[in-house]
Amino acid sequence: MLTISAHKIYGPKGIGALYINENIDIDNFIHGGFQEMKKRAGTQNVSGCVGLGYAIELATSDIENKNKKIEILRDKLINKIQTKIDGVKLNGHPTERLSNNVNVSFENQQH
Repeated sequence: MLTISAHKIYGPKGIGALYINENIDIDNFIHGGFQEMKKRAGTQNVSGCVGLGYAIELATSDIENKNKKIEILRDKLINKIQTKIDGVKLNGHPTERLSNNVNVSFENQQH
């Protein structure tokens, strides 16, 4: 399953999306309607859906260049942390990681 909240990518608040793999069965959220393949009753927020779609379109436009810029900033941050702070360990693979991921541990130091 995958969930998307529009407001996390500068879309409208109150709208999101849920992808459910066809091999997963979930119970109905609200009984009585035929929306969302009979999983939810109620009126769909059409303008919110359009806003989510547009937010996704904006977020994914030129994504390769955006990721490259974020990757450069990530690597710069990792380098500065490792050179300026003693006792830091980079968690995970040094290069095979998401462009927006920095995860470090600090040795137990007495101050």
